[in-house]
Amino acid sequence: MLMRKNEGFSMEEVVHHLPNVIEMEPDQFRSKIYSHIPTIDILNELKDDFVITSISRQRTRRKEMQTYSKHQVTLRSKGINPSSLDEFPEISIFNSHNGTSSLKLSFGMFRLVCSNGMTVPTKSFHSRKFIHKNLNLSEVISHVREMKENSIHISQRILMMKERILNEDEKMEVAKGFFKIRYEKFSTEENLKRVLKPLRKEDEQDDLWTTFNVVQEKMIRGSKFENGRDNGFRLILPKKDQLVQRPVRFISSMDGRRWLNETLWQHVEETFEDLK
Repeated sequence: MLMRKNEGFSMEEVVHHLPNVIEMEPDQFRSKIYSHIPTIDILNELKDDFVITSISRQRTRRKEMQTYSKHQVTLRSKGINPSSLDEFPEISIFNSHNGTSSLKLSFGMFRLVCSNGMTVPTKSFHSRKFIHKNLNLSEVISHVREMKENSIHISQRILMMKERILNEDEKMEVAKGFFKIRYEKFSTEENLKRVLKPLRKEDEQDDLWTTFNVVQEKMIRGSKFENGRDNGFRLILPKKDQLVQRPVRFISSMDGRRWLNETLWQHVEETFEDLK
């Protein structure tokens, strides 16, 4: 389940769609040393400064364990007017109450044009993990506010990427580097051209940042737009003794999207340094 609302969810809507946030105890299998912070406590501390723009949770096979499962809540500062920006920073909170993962904070950039969240870890701006032992609510809140204050550094980095114009050969090399992350076996010239082809007019630009986002959207969403419609993106893949066009699956896993986003960002930073 993944829900997005750019104007922001009310707390009542979050609780209705994501009851995990109000789970006040961990599951029955946690030991006494397990440190539990209900997600709602974090949200209540931040509600005066942030709006909730996205919610998600992992499915479980056992229905009675669903409210303990890993879930994600994404926040945007109330001081940001998304309608006036091409992209803007957001902070995601990942939490669970079943011992499957740590509590994690991730900084990201969101583009309205494609509704794609980009998780952004850098050498100077890392995501933060908190193991469920001696967890301190005030420390978590402090790190969220620190991420908000430091978001200017990422925005400046993106601005520099927008100023770096690529020629066609450079675009192909950039795409080839990205292909190694998800599609390495299919890194043919034709497939590189396909992944570089913009899906919308707003992305018909030659700068590094736009090129990166064109590729990132297809790697995350595959052959689907954010509304579920087919976007026409296909890869040429071998099948027995012939080549066929195949749609590419959307990465639905919360952890899979985060890992791929972080890996793609690290690669584009390295690429930017190489292109200077």
